[in-house]
Amino acid sequence: MNRKNLISGFQRMAGLLLLVLIGLLVGPRGEDGSVIFIGWANVTDILRQISEIGIIALAMTLVITTAGIDLCVGSMLALSASLSAKLLTQWHPGIGAVGHIGMTIVLAIVLTTLLGALNGALIANLRVQPFIVTLAAMIGIRGLARYLCDNANIDLGFGGESAGALFAQVLSNKSMVIGVFLLLAIIFALLLRKTVFGRYVRALGDNAMASHYAGLPVKKIQTAVYALSGLMAGIAGVIHCAQNNQGSPNDGMAYELDAIAAVVIGGTSLAGGSGSIIGTIIGTLIVGVLTNIFRLKGVDINVEMMVKAGIIIGAVWLQHAGLRGAMLSASARRNAAVGTLLFACVVAALMLMRPAVERPRYHVIFSQCNNAEPYRAAQNTLLKKLLAEHQDITLEIMDAQQDNSRQISQIETAIHKKPDLLIVAPNERGPLTEIMGKAMQAGTPVMCLERDILEPHFNTFIKCDNYAIGCMAGQFIVDHLKKKYGTVRGKIVEIHGLLGTSGETDRCNGAHDVWEDYPGIEVVQDAVANWIQSQARDRMTEILRAQPEIDVVYGHNDPMAVGAYLAAKALGREKEMIFVGVDGLGGEAGGIRYVMDGVLAATFVYPLSVDKAVEIGIRMVREPDFVPEREYIIDSLMITTDNAEDEYRKRTLETPTP
Repeated sequence: MNRKNLISGFQRMAGLLLLVLIGLLVGPRGEDGSVIFIGWANVTDILRQISEIGIIALAMTLVITTAGIDLCVGSMLALSASLSAKLLTQWHPGIGAVGHIGMTIVLAIVLTTLLGALNGALIANLRVQPFIVTLAAMIGIRGLARYLCDNANIDLGFGGESAGALFAQVLSNKSMVIGVFLLLAIIFALLLRKTVFGRYVRALGDNAMASHYAGLPVKKIQTAVYALSGLMAGIAGVIHCAQNNQGSPNDGMAYELDAIAAVVIGGTSLAGGSGSIIGTIIGTLIVGVLTNIFRLKGVDINVEMMVKAGIIIGAVWLQHAGLRGAMLSASARRNAAVGTLLFACVVAALMLMRPAVERPRYHVIFSQCNNAEPYRAAQNTLLKKLLAEHQDITLEIMDAQQDNSRQISQIETAIHKKPDLLIVAPNERGPLTEIMGKAMQAGTPVMCLERDILEPHFNTFIKCDNYAIGCMAGQFIVDHLKKKYGTVRGKIVEIHGLLGTSGETDRCNGAHDVWEDYPGIEVVQDAVANWIQSQARDRMTEILRAQPEIDVVYGHNDPMAVGAYLAAKALGREKEMIFVGVDGLGGEAGGIRYVMDGVLAATFVYPLSVDKAVEIGIRMVREPDFVPEREYIIDSLMITTDNAEDEYRKRTLETPTP
């Protein structure tokens, strides 16, 4: 290897080696004094966690080397995952499970490969910018995934001898996932550096016009690299489906950005002409290792995102400064050294920003599905308040940001920390089942809040009956319509939360089971707003333009019901209908306040459940012989103008504003 390649290789490895060193120095230790960061279980967890992005990034390297971009790989992954789940759940025992699995994998991957080839053909033949083509494909392919799966999450289930169970068992195996990633990495490294096709790819990125005049099959090359991108996204989608035990059209959000970041950090030029598979692998590892260190240290997720953004900018700056490819000047080497040192200092400071304190006797970790949701924020606030009264207990909250993969990764990190109690509020039931089972196997006491999982992998489950809440909401709406018309008839708009979650499903089914006895009730429009007020407002604006008559809007949480109200008010139609929500939080931004203000006709209290969780959890950590009940159910309460003021005072005092 010549001096040039040695320098280039050192540049790619420097950041990774620095991160490993930082992880060794500041990483938490287990009960036996070992460094968790370099433990075999943690190392393999890192490799497994990065494998999906890494597989996508391999093909993205070829795309970017041609001076292109592929923004639809996340949607491709969603299509592959959801189609795989749909096909696997339609398995018939008369068909061999292995054959059915093989057929499913082939169909999913062939479809994404063909769609990738279509992208490449459009770019090559119509000469449309790759950014535009793949941006349109990102939208259209995700729409296709939602259409094929009826906009629903599809669980594969656990246990039994079904094709889905076998598929998840085999393809979610840690060794299998890592092995597939490494094998594909070797193939792509050879493809880019040792084949004629690889030379053509680099030549195309260097100068497309010159490549055309030199007689290179430019159109075929462009079509091929985008087909490979679709192929890799399809493979990643199949693995994603197996690892999460479900397929969802919402999977793969922002995966294209993570893949591009890994490629750029690895040194592939965004201008095209030069790319490195080894560099991409290192870039993927840098992002994965950095994320792992942050999570082991419990660094705030917002800090994590800012640091990653800084790393991407730094990588592009290094490219612009000429620190890759050619021989370095003395000035450039000094700049690189200074930049690398600064990067190391910033990361080390972030790792050490929390002063070391003696660990309390008991450590509780709460894996929260989404801190940004008002209900979840209030839940966190109350939990902190209640546990602050116990000086021998420390609380660590992990925010999954409504991302199944992130929550799985965070629970894996939690297992390594060996907490005295792990509390989990699952984002979705299927994907979290296996990892909660691993926590139980590791001897970690597990408490599940609100949303069930496919198997009872927990010591205790604390919940409110969402089906009963749905029935209460449905009956309130029936009573309102009867009072309004003298008979039970009317037009309803229903706004759903995140599809596939047990809470959303139960709140929907409870209401519909009540309404089925009243043929005069018609749900004229459904909308999905994922628990988010702004999305509900947008969806309701569209619905109002299409529906001239609406009697009731039933939002599956208060923020969505309020969003619908704001949309109606903007169009001057808020007095034509009533708005019903669920959550019933106290505080100025809570549902009870909106009932008092006349925005909501009713809300139904979904208890925060953390007071019960603290009561039971304290006994679990302090009393070795205590065996909790398998299930605790907390009653709900209807809030109307009749009791809103009293309940507002009571619940606002009990639950401080986050």
